[in-house]
Amino acid sequence: VMATEHQRLSDEDEDEGRQTQAGSVKPQRIRGQGLTCSIVMVALAEGLGIVSLVGGIPASTSLGWTVVKNKANSDSDLPVNCELEGDFGLIQFQKIARNCGDLDVIDNIFYASSTCSEAVNTHFVTADAVCENCSFAGYMAVSLLSSAAFFGLITLALLVYRRREGTFLCNKLFTAASVTLMSFLTALSWIIWIGTCDVVAEGYYDALSKEDPRFHVVGDRIGWGVILSILSTTVGTMAAILECITIPTTASKLKRRVTQRREESSFSGELEIGNIGSFSDAIEGTSTVY
Repeated sequence: VMATEHQRLSDEDEDEGRQTQAGSVKPQRIRGQGLTCSIVMVALAEGLGIVSLVGGIPASTSLGWTVVKNKANSDSDLPVNCELEGDFGLIQFQKIARNCGDLDVIDNIFYASSTCSEAVNTHFVTADAVCENCSFAGYMAVSLLSSAAFFGLITLALLVYRRREGTFLCNKLFTAASVTLMSFLTALSWIIWIGTCDVVAEGYYDALSKEDPRFHVVGDRIGWGVILSILSTTVGTMAAILECITIPTTASKLKRRVTQRREESSFSGELEIGNIGSFSDAIEGTSTVY
């Protein structure tokens, strides 16, 4: 009788263990919300930021950060399609004169070089206004975008880890903070650029038109580098909002799972005590018979 009762209790314990293992969920981990959307948006923001950085460093690409143009006046002695163009990148700019006959030239001028002052200086704009301001803005943009790319990689690593291991509350908090910082740094890069170099670039070409009345200013526009960085900021901000708004839900679900786990543990403890009591009764009954 003792052997039979002991075998029955052992079988019940094994069945209960298998059910608990199959049905329970770790209390500190829950299913991620909007995980795929977060991964896609962060990857897109990261890619846009890197392209705006790498493409904006040389001014000779189509991804410059500011483009300014002057065109020849119709009553001048220059060809009608003659134009002066300045393509401003993060560390240098291209000074171009095209369709102007003997005046045609393409100069690559680094902001930090000693030749920048000589190439830029006019009677209306000092070299410091262009060389120093654009050098500062470019340096800040490169530094900020590099830092943003670093935090973007950290965010992607956290999201991939969440996909593999589940959503931890700490992971959620660190991801939200990282992607928010990435978006903030990217935004700061193009805000500084527009407020410094973009302004003086337009002023410089306006000064050129005053120095040579045969030209008039067509205007300036932000380049593709700035546009891509603005898009990166927008997409990154959307990812940050998605991460932040799901934090309360994650915390709430985590709390419910912890409570559920504690109740399951308490119930399992009661079952174990009951089984021990039944086993003791069986032993006592057997002893009485003998």
